[in-house]
Amino acid sequence: MDTTLKFDQIILVDDNDTTNFYNEDVINDLKWSAPARVFNNGEDAIAHIKTIQPTSDDFKILMLLDIKMPGMDGLEVLESMEEDELKILDYLYVVMLTSSNLKVDVEKSSRFNFVMGYLEKPLSVEKLLNAINGKF
Repeated sequence: MDTTLKFDQIILVDDNDTTNFYNEDVINDLKWSAPARVFNNGEDAIAHIKTIQPTSDDFKILMLLDIKMPGMDGLEVLESMEEDELKILDYLYVVMLTSSNLKVDVEKSSRFNFVMGYLEKPLSVEKLLNAINGKF
């Protein structure tokens, strides 16, 4: 497993500040990018994603996205990005990170081409590496 991956940006989306603090620490320790960008809701995450401009053909964004959030949940975030046909989706790799292990959630999230994994909380380096192993 490659622990020397590089991403142009890593985005964490979760409504829980404690979870974000922990996940940010795990991600930043890997040194895969500049410090992770953290959003507490789907709306702010989508607004940010719409501002990103790829700078090269190998531009990569990793997003860790919670499913169960008030307002716009993670599945609605995925649907909104797909419906908007955002060009950035060609560079976006999403790992669903959630406390839900419901089969229906796994099935719904896996229908999106840019979702590459599904992890149950809590996040760990090992879980994340297993989710993305062989994809880069």
